[in-house]
Amino acid sequence: MSWNYRVVKKGDCYGIHEVYYKDDGTMKTSMVSVDQMSPHGETADELENDFNLMRGAFNKPVLDYKDFDYKEDS
Repeated sequence: MSWNYRVVKKGDCYGIHEVYYKDDGTMKTSMVSVDQMSPHGETADELENDFNLMRGAFNKPVLDYKDFDYKEDS
């Protein structure tokens, strides 16, 4: 399983969320972080790396939180 950061519209707000993918690369509709994420790291370099990963979310389509069904995918 893999993951990345994505811009997710939740109600009237947009935020950066973690989204998880199956081994075949398709999105698991049951796996998205409930709360938006903020960049973090144990060092300034780790913080910058996490921030840059989040910045990459803007190069992908915006997802809508209501499209996640929270049921187990197979």
